Amino acid sequence: MNRFPLYSSRAHLYDLIYQDRDYEKDAARLHEILSSLRVPDGSAILEAACGTGRYLKHLRDVYHVSGFDKSPEMLAIAREKVAGVPLFEADMGCFEIDDEVSAVLCLFSSIGYLIGEQEIAKAFQCFNKALKADGVVVIDPWVSPSQFRGGTVNMQTYSSPELKICRQHYSRREGRLSLNDFHWMIGRQGMGIETFQETHELWLCEPERMVALLNDNGFQGSILTDGLRPGRPLIIGRKVP
Repeated sequence: MNRFPLYSSRAHLYDLIYQDRDYEKDAARLHEILSSLRVPDGSAILEAACGTGRYLKHLRDVYHVSGFDKSPEMLAIAREKVAGVPLFEADMGCFEIDDEVSAVLCLFSSIGYLIGEQEIAKAFQCFNKALKADGVVVIDPWVSPSQFRGGTVNMQTYSSPELKICRQHYSRREGRLSLNDFHWMIGRQGMGIETFQETHELWLCEPERMVALLNDNGFQGSILTDGLRPGRPLIIGRKVP
């Protein structure tokens, strides 16, 4: 059972609170990167932790896409958004697919929810098994320990005539864990105001250490400094035959 309301009972809020994220632009950049990695258009691409399918919605125009997520509620939304795309429920550390793919994508800091090197290594082993010979993995990681800034407060909002959302985010750190406290206020016309809070724990890992973990689990890893967001690299791994 997913302990985060945003990924379970409140999954319908996910796309609303991230309305300003430019998934189309990110998908275009991913296309550039995959092309540079010799993954041709029309290749089979698997997205790990695909959420509500917003990346798949754009990538399906170029690739034969599929995806998985551990949240059935998020997958239900994705199935409406990308009807016909193969989707299945699974965890990054213990999944299998029938047909190997040319690339595995793990985006929007999803890898950060794997706590510790052992969990990350298990996921990398599964990614490796899912790939064709010479296939690639592209990881959009969570921030590194040196990048993390605790004590900051951020706010995101959404507004329509029927629905108003405010989410405030406070970040703090305990050792290698970043603790992200989210406080939600949701107002619905004629229904009043609902509040809830959740704390997301994400593991802080240096890009160089993630590359080393790739190298230990059947890949040749590297860092791509020009990622999807300023100051945030991508981690690339090519499967070693």
